[in-house]
Amino acid sequence: EQWGLRLIAVHVNHGIRGEEAQRDQEYACSFAGSLGIPCKVYKGEVPELAKEQHMTEEEAGRAFRYQCFEECRKESGLQKIAVAHHQEDQAETILFQLLRGSSLRGLGGMRPKRGHIIRPLLGISRKEIEKALFEKQIAYCQDSTNLQDAYSRNLLRNRVIPYLQREIQPAAVPHIVQAGCHLQEIMEFIDGEAEQAYH
Repeated sequence: EQWGLRLIAVHVNHGIRGEEAQRDQEYACSFAGSLGIPCKVYKGEVPELAKEQHMTEEEAGRAFRYQCFEECRKESGLQKIAVAHHQEDQAETILFQLLRGSSLRGLGGMRPKRGHIIRPLLGISRKEIEKALFEKQIAYCQDSTNLQDAYSRNLLRNRVIPYLQREIQPAAVPHIVQAGCHLQEIMEFIDGEAEQAYH
């Protein structure tokens, strides 16, 4: 109301977690409804999509989610897609890009704003988010696949980052994120100089 926003919540069921996914879907729609926000549900079979497109389930799930978000944005005539990536997600992304030999651009991690996508929680830690939810007495769902080390990103989240925090640097996450911010600034400078040189 303060900013005059028109909101639609989008829930994507990946067709992976059975009853747990159905529970999350019902909770998401119920919670959005309690705030007077319409909720649109998309359902897919991500394991099948992954096989068809020769992708990992992680990659196929991400592609399917953004496809759903964009479809809803266009159909509803909205301007932005707000996703909930937070500080730990950013640290995971930067480490993941580093390990796969990414360029300088990739090492900057996710951008707070890119095209129609905005990430308003990118600078906030998971602990801060959970504290705010606790204070406002808002329940939330935990995706059980996040706790499984079958996915490479989960290994970073569940093992590598906690190890870095415990054994090397307690502030590893904000430091990794800060390094990513510096790299983004460097890329913006290089892009600006290249644009000027081109013209």
